[in-house]
Amino acid sequence: MNGILEFAGQSLAASGAFFVAVVLPVGAMCFALLILTSSTDRWTLQAFGFRGLYITGWLGVPVHELSHAAAAVLTGHRICSIKLFSPNPRTGMLGSVVYEMDPRNRLKTLIGCALIPIAPYFGGALCLWGFTWLMAPEALSAAQFSITLPGANAISGIEPWLDAGGQLLGASVALLQAVFTLERMQNPWFYLYLYLCVCVGAHLSPSAQDFVNWVPAVVFGAGGILLAGALVSWFPSLREPMFNAGSWLAGRLLGFTVLALIMTSLAAILIGGASRVVLRLRGE
Repeated sequence: MNGILEFAGQSLAASGAFFVAVVLPVGAMCFALLILTSSTDRWTLQAFGFRGLYITGWLGVPVHELSHAAAAVLTGHRICSIKLFSPNPRTGMLGSVVYEMDPRNRLKTLIGCALIPIAPYFGGALCLWGFTWLMAPEALSAAQFSITLPGANAISGIEPWLDAGGQLLGASVALLQAVFTLERMQNPWFYLYLYLCVCVGAHLSPSAQDFVNWVPAVVFGAGGILLAGALVSWFPSLREPMFNAGSWLAGRLLGFTVLALIMTSLAAILIGGASRVVLRLRGE
């Protein structure tokens, strides 16, 4: 009995370490992205009406919908129809992807429900990464975060997490400084890069409709984390390679997400400022 309890405790500690070091910060940033994109949509509609969404939607919406479509195809679902950019003022929809799940394959359906709704976060971040590679490639080295994932036993101490938080903050500042250099800001092409990033960033988060099937996503994610924790505890030889892999994954995910957060924040600042000016000129 003591052995079972010890194994369960070690598994939960390992799972908790991964959750706190990777899932929690990425999830918090994705939630911040959701708030920012919802705000930019609201400000755009207030100041410029539905057509104002076209300014960024011509690029951001196709990236959003293609992300859903790619995740659906990768998880074995059939695409029934796709509208990359088809604004409808009556419904408020800018685009859509309709896909069909296979009811006979519960595992495939579960994985699809977990990945398809959140795909725009990562598809949009990948697109921003591509723009940065084309127009500001030197900044990518700063975006490859090096985060040390605390060991399974570190769940009981705060120092490793303060360490990891300091690494994340330092890497985020370095990325910001690498993108917005004085030399780069004197290049007219840099502003085209920023505009394209603003277009993608303004439509990066999933819509409310995308979260209809959020329960399977939570179940699937929690199950995967618990399984990884159990493997680390059951096979101690896997501990070091799995935590090294976790550190690598944490660095890449956080690098992508911080880059997306920077560009989406820029979109919110520019659109929010323009909205405020327009509303003030109207006397509203």
